[in-house]
Amino acid sequence: SCHEFRERQIDFIKQVIKNKEYEADDITCKMVVCHNPFTNVQKEPFDIEKEIYSKWASLLKEYVKPNIMLAGHIHDCFISEVGSDYDHLGQPCVLVVGSDKSKEYHAGCGLTIGKDAIESVFCDSDGKVFGKTILEIEE
Repeated sequence: SCHEFRERQIDFIKQVIKNKEYEADDITCKMVVCHNPFTNVQKEPFDIEKEIYSKWASLLKEYVKPNIMLAGHIHDCFISEVGSDYDHLGQPCVLVVGSDKSKEYHAGCGLTIGKDAIESVFCDSDGKVFGKTILEIEE
């Protein structure tokens, strides 16, 4: 079931922490990519797995210390800073949600990762840019 899969994800995160690949000398940016912005609790009946999602966030925040987390799933485009109104379970870093779809309209997010900053750009299916943000990469 999905619950057991999510529990196995805890083991996966712990294995990533054990391997410490994210501490290699040539790593300049650490990004978490996930389908669901799991630190943003949804309304019933979609307010699931809060304990597991909190554990994921806690492990990532304490050990991996990512610079950015990219997600979709909820058909919206926004940036959530740590502690914002969208941060219900303790985001490990800035969260960028970039996927929106309704009928013929689609929107998404592109990221450009530089040495000191990440540029986040939201654009729609016609190529119109409707949001651009520069996020500094913190060490």
